Amino acid sequence: MKNTLPVVVFMGSGTFGLPALRHLAGRADIRLQVVTQPDRPAGRGRADRPTPVAEYAVSAGHPLKKYPSVNVPEVIDELRSIRMDYLIVCDFGQILKPALLALPGAGPYNLHGSILPAYRGAAPIQRGILDGVAQTGVTLLRVTEKCDAGPIVSQSTTDVGPDESFGSLHARLSEMVMPLLKTFLDESLAGRRPREYPQDDSQATMAPKIKKEELRLDFHEQPDRVHRRIRAFSPEPGAYAFWNQTRLKLITATLSATAPTPDKGSTPAGGAVCPTADKRFLAIFCGGGWIFVSDLQPEGGRILSSRDFLNGHPAFAYATLT
Repeated sequence: MKNTLPVVVFMGSGTFGLPALRHLAGRADIRLQVVTQPDRPAGRGRADRPTPVAEYAVSAGHPLKKYPSVNVPEVIDELRSIRMDYLIVCDFGQILKPALLALPGAGPYNLHGSILPAYRGAAPIQRGILDGVAQTGVTLLRVTEKCDAGPIVSQSTTDVGPDESFGSLHARLSEMVMPLLKTFLDESLAGRRPREYPQDDSQATMAPKIKKEELRLDFHEQPDRVHRRIRAFSPEPGAYAFWNQTRLKLITATLSATAPTPDKGSTPAGGAVCPTADKRFLAIFCGGGWIFVSDLQPEGGRILSSRDFLNGHPAFAYATLT
């Protein structure tokens, strides 16, 4: 008997798409085909490493294709031959061009880490934290030629904690896409295609890819801006400063600890370090106030608590970061 289950093609690469992929892999009412990017050099040894999506697909025994570009004619012909019913994209890393968008089948649909039309682009979570948003979320939308501007199917929101990092928010948002995808497929497979509604382009903001120079901390900025920069890039790639010639990534920080009293009541210089009395935090002066760092990572080393780092580097107690 011919297999008549609908075919769902999932295109993804990074960890943000894993909860959605796990949901698709667990459904008995579809056939799943996974598409990802080729292995790339990673880690200290720069050895080729598969994407997180590839690792999961192989471990779970799902059909997997790795394409340097999904937009070349031979790949488009191969995807056409699959006769897919749905194309779902999440954290894939390639722009889908018109020839691919025109393939038969529902979609493509994208799972995006912001409340569109805010933060269209490659880095919505980091840009939201940098801007100090109090609320964000996820969006399921249909893909069109214009970046993240297609009609919206559904959205879900969440508050952003005052000290929340990119890592924790990324993990929470990635789990939030799964219910959107489940509801969409449940209704679509039952013959009830969910309603779509257009975005208001006048309210759109962009979230371009993070540049390397944005990771360097400037202690002349106000404390809240430095705090947001640390959170936006924690734990990876890591906002950093230098102590002498050593690069230090500042991993976890807050604005809410008790400020230290500078020696003799003088105003410290930007980047001046002063441990709190219990050594739980390293207070760093910036822009007229203090941030309080509880975890940091020396170049080439592991993440340490401020207390452990200070115990191993007592000269850091009253150092100056640049």
